[in-house]
Amino acid sequence: MKLYKTLSYIVLLFLSGVFNESCVNYKNIPYFSNLADSNRVSKLGETIFESPVIRPDDILNITIQTLEPNIDQLINSGNITVSGVGTSVMQNVNQGQSISGYLVDKNGEISFPYIGKIKIDGLTTIQTRELLASSLSKYLKDPIVSVRFVNFKITVLGEVARPSAYSIATEKVSVLDAIGLAGDLTIHGKRENVLLIRKRGDVNISARLNLNSKDILSSPYFYLEPNDVLYIEPNRIKIANSDERQIRYFSVATSTLTVILLFIIRIIK
Repeated sequence: MKLYKTLSYIVLLFLSGVFNESCVNYKNIPYFSNLADSNRVSKLGETIFESPVIRPDDILNITIQTLEPNIDQLINSGNITVSGVGTSVMQNVNQGQSISGYLVDKNGEISFPYIGKIKIDGLTTIQTRELLASSLSKYLKDPIVSVRFVNFKITVLGEVARPSAYSIATEKVSVLDAIGLAGDLTIHGKRENVLLIRKRGDVNISARLNLNSKDILSSPYFYLEPNDVLYIEPNRIKIANSDERQIRYFSVATSTLTVILLFIIRIIK
């Protein structure tokens, strides 16, 4: 009888462990789970935003307004056409759609009418606007310059509803904005360990973000830069459910354990 009880406990522990493993832990599901649950206003961390800087291979939309319309048309025509980059506002990238703009070459320069080659690598769009306005003022009267990214694209992969590359119309886009574009994380996404991959020159850097913590709001990686990639890993439950061999081995092990237990019970009786 003692052996029977011992085996019963072993089986119960085994099945309990499997059950717990197959359940998603609720505390890992809500965002900002460490934020106080009350009606009082909570002061969160200071959100840091730095304007993204221009890098080689970026494409810029540059428009100039002057009192001379013919010159406007010459300058604003752009100098390249690039296929395969979307232009829609906060929507999925339209493959095959053409856009025009000024391509930043490998030296961080663009070729601009009147000015010629001008280096803008490492500058923000605001700094580039001021630089162009200053340079053009030698040839044009009170030029008004506008500079925007055309290829501000972010990619969201992994456990989200709509993994894809997204074209963004604004320079200020956060991790939460990107996840919202992708339709939010699935129930199997690891919210506490989101991977951000960012390219800096020839070097790729990475950072881990915890969506369960309010501290993400004060992270230097909360706001994204052009061509950032977010990857949401699947949790252990998703991996286990998608692993047919593991499911098959579990079924065999459970059946075998049940047969052994029944056999021992018959012997004891």
